[in-house]
Amino acid sequence: HVWDKTCKFLVGYTISERMIKAGELLSKGQKLAEKEAKTLKILGVSDNQLKAIYNQFQKYGTIKDGVFAPGTTKWTDSNAKDVFGAAIMKMQNQAVLTPGAGTVPVMFDHPTMKMFTQFRRFTFSAFEKCMIPALQNVGYYTFTGATLMMCIGVLRSKIRSLVGGYELT
Repeated sequence: HVWDKTCKFLVGYTISERMIKAGELLSKGQKLAEKEAKTLKILGVSDNQLKAIYNQFQKYGTIKDGVFAPGTTKWTDSNAKDVFGAAIMKMQNQAVLTPGAGTVPVMFDHPTMKMFTQFRRFTFSAFEKCMIPALQNVGYYTFTGATLMMCIGVLRSKIRSLVGGYELT
């Protein structure tokens, strides 16, 4: 889907730039903001790994008109490259909820069950990828995100009723 791919691209670009900038700060002996450090730790990236990522970016990456191009195909530090890619993928999968292995029950993959569970796959995936992390990180952003999700749901129902020509109950 174009929407999913576009969102994943934007999230991937954003987190890669954040990791490179964080590595730059750490390489200069500065500390990361608490929220930024927490986000990167959740992604499984340590301070030493951020420095290694920044080191590889300095050697092989470029910045043109404010756009970061990491040049990972040329990176010689395979550990930094693997950590960088894994963190990007983890953030993309958190941002765009897509059912996958381990997030839905195995019985949902059975050909007969697919007919009955096709619309439940997303629910199970969203619970594991969205609800559980939100409950573990209760705070302002969790509350804001939950409120926004509910508002979008109400808006969707209202638009659907207007287009469909029926009254909301």
